[in-house]
Amino acid sequence: MSADTLRVDVHECSSTRILVLAGELDAYTCEQLRNLGESSVAGTHKMVVNVDKLDYIDSAGLAALVHIWVLARDQNVELVLSSRNRRVNRILEITGLDRLFGSDPIFGADIMGISQGHVPSVAPAAGA
Repeated sequence: MSADTLRVDVHECSSTRILVLAGELDAYTCEQLRNLGESSVAGTHKMVVNVDKLDYIDSAGLAALVHIWVLARDQNVELVLSSRNRRVNRILEITGLDRLFGSDPIFGADIMGISQGHVPSVAPAAGA
């Protein structure tokens, strides 16, 4: 994957839409996620955004995630952020965005098996 590249794989699991982000989510690539987020929120009840494979995220990338959260909230779609990425988790903690994406987000959820054809169950966040 070259610099300035964001790859987003979209998967469906029952009524859950899963976006798996890989690469860099920054000022150069955030518009791609914003546009995809707008179309992905429509027609689903729950959306999981997995950031395990992000190499880099900046404030524009964080803003794109918040944009998707606002879209989901406005359309009554449950949004869950899934991350085993320590760097991303640390940024979310420092900025307080870990609280925005839920008091009990699925940090460490094993949804990466999707690429091998395995569709995992996605547990609801606390209070859902």
